Order: sequence, then C-alpha cells, then structure tokens
Amino acid sequence: MVPEKNLHNEIITITCMHQQHPCGLFQLNTHDKQKRVQGKTKRRKKNKHAKAEGAPKKPATSFVMFSNAEREAVKLETPGLNFLDVGKKLGEMWREMEPEVKKEWEQRALIAKDLYLEEKKRWLELRALQPGLFPGIE
Repeated sequence: MVPEKNLHNEIITITCMHQQHPCGLFQLNTHDKQKRVQGKTKRRKKNKHAKAEGAPKKPATSFVMFSNAEREAVKLETPGLNFLDVGKKLGEMWREMEPEVKKEWEQRALIAKDLYLEEKKRWLELRALQPGLFPGIE
C-alpha cells in the first residue's frame, strides 16, 4: 500500500482496510495530516477589513459603556476575581439591572451612536472632496 500523491491538489489516496471505511479508499489532505501529527490544529485568524485612515471609531454599546464604568468597582468589591469572572459578574449585574437604569445606559449609547454617525458623515464628505488625502480606500 503505497500512497499516491496528486501534485495539483496534494491529496493522498490510501487503500484502507478498516471496517469504518467499507469503500476501501480514504483521502487525506497532506496539510491536515501534518497538523494532526503535530498535535492540535491552529485556528485561523479572520481577515479584518482594512480601516481607512482618519475614519471615526465606532461607538461602544450600552453594555460595554456600563462594563467600562463598573469594572473597577467590581474589582474592588471582589478582589479575587480573574478577568473572565469579572466579565461574568458584570453580565449578571446587567441582566438584573432595573429597566429604568438600563434605559439610561441605552440612552447614552444612542447619543454616542448619533455623534458617531454625524462624524462619519463629515468624514465621508471630506474624503469625497479630497480623494488623495486618505490613501488605501477610495
């Protein structure tokens, strides 16, 4: 049983006599085989879109604003918590929050979003007037 290599797509065809593969053929991608031999497979990073220079930063959500404001208080209140546990505690606090208080945080996030949209509109107008000013994205 000698593996056959297809140089175009690097597939190895192996004759398999296992009961799991009654067809008698089993194909492995050489790259996958190398990964399995080395141990755990590595996760690929997602390709992020390139951010245009000078573009305004997107606003935080209401929960993120709440978390940023309350994180230090939670750390002081319970000093033994690690980062993940602090996040869990903040999520718990957010879910159990009174609707009136949550509405205030949502209002803050809405104001931040409106400011962002205005700033983005001005930035897009400026970019349209001066196309060479912001290289990379046209």
